[in-house]
Amino acid sequence: MQGASLPRAAWLAALSRLEGLAPAIALAELRMLRRHHAHPEHGLDLQALREILLCAQSLNLYGVEDADLAGELWLALWENAKRCLDEERLRVSGWFGRRSQHQLALLLALMSAWLLLREYVKSYAPLPQGFWLHCHGLFREMAQRSWQGRRPIGGEGALGAWYRRVLLLGLCSCNRLDGVNQIRLMQWICRYGPLLKLSPQGRTSGGWLIAERVDGPGRFAAESDGEEGISWRADAEKVLRRILSGLQRQADAAAGDWMLLSRLEREWRHPPRRRHIRQSLHNGETAVLLGKFDSCWRLASGELALGESASRLEIGNLSASGMRLAGDFSDQDLQAGSLAMLKRQGSSWQLGVVRWICLPRNGELADCGVEFVGKRPAAVLVAPHSSHPSGGLEKGLLLCAERQFQQRGVLVLPGRRYQALRLFEVRQGEQAWQVRAQRLLLQTSACQLMEVRLAEPHEAEAKEGR
Repeated sequence: MQGASLPRAAWLAALSRLEGLAPAIALAELRMLRRHHAHPEHGLDLQALREILLCAQSLNLYGVEDADLAGELWLALWENAKRCLDEERLRVSGWFGRRSQHQLALLLALMSAWLLLREYVKSYAPLPQGFWLHCHGLFREMAQRSWQGRRPIGGEGALGAWYRRVLLLGLCSCNRLDGVNQIRLMQWICRYGPLLKLSPQGRTSGGWLIAERVDGPGRFAAESDGEEGISWRADAEKVLRRILSGLQRQADAAAGDWMLLSRLEREWRHPPRRRHIRQSLHNGETAVLLGKFDSCWRLASGELALGESASRLEIGNLSASGMRLAGDFSDQDLQAGSLAMLKRQGSSWQLGVVRWICLPRNGELADCGVEFVGKRPAAVLVAPHSSHPSGGLEKGLLLCAERQFQQRGVLVLPGRRYQALRLFEVRQGEQAWQVRAQRLLLQTSACQLMEVRLAEPHEAEAKEGR
């Protein structure tokens, strides 16, 4: 669908459906969108687009259940913004009166690109072809005219700041983040993204290198390799320092925020390389995948028949640490950070964590990467010791090297139960253990994986005597 050709009726219908599917979005904002929707039959004019984008900035994208509809809306706004900018470029240049309109068109093109990128990040979809070529071209245009610091709409930030936000979000592996971390990341980038340093490549070496004629955000190089076509180098050190400073000032900063910052430090300073060789298969071999924590627990406990409600997916590649799967897994409600049970032909079930997801909008097969966590997960019931005696048992999964739990293992729980050295009671059938949390291995919005050890007898006795 080409947004520039969307007639007035289509805009009204899309906004009406969006309002109906997103009760969390303020109705007043959407009514304002309607009042400034479109120039009849010819897409949006510059002023109408300005009003829509100013309102759209505050929409709660995570309240919109219909991802395809939201994607259509933001794609249409982006296409209209590009058309408005092209029209401004064709007008008589050099007049002061038109210069402000040109700057406004640049700003709206960047604002619409930010909205579109946010939606595609949220839905784990690959971006439209040409997205990054367009964004890099906008930055080149404003840099040549010395407009990076211009603010066509006073409270909406400078032109250069918007490009830096878009670029910095593009440099993140957002398809490896769950929804909670995506929202947190976007909040940080909105606030601190303008601090991203962009410098000509000739004056520096290595780091994130941006090529304006490449349809991608950039690539990382440990040191300058002399490749031609590199336009800028991006340095996020100031951004990282400000995020760190902000967390240090928060007395109640969540462990998940610190883990997200640690991830960003690795990605923006020196992205990790693959640890294991991938074996490309593409020979038709398949694996069965079952998502959702409760389903994984029921399968491990024997309550769920083998393969019931699971999806059969084709294995794209395989390594010692995980596998890439392609196919339809829409029934599994997967997102980055979700737990999943996996089974290849001739192998037993094992537990994994979804590390990344790609959900194309063009009918192609979805695919995901799953990291192996451990074999033979045991379904257990867990009660964290606390000052509230009414605390009940909850479902958990226990992984250990031995057939039966002996001294150490990995406890998997939904939610956020981890506290350093916290004591848990773990039950499996007639057996029960007192274990102590040693280290948080992984935290997502769906679950926590923590290393636990068997509590010493005097530790359990002291707890019981309180």
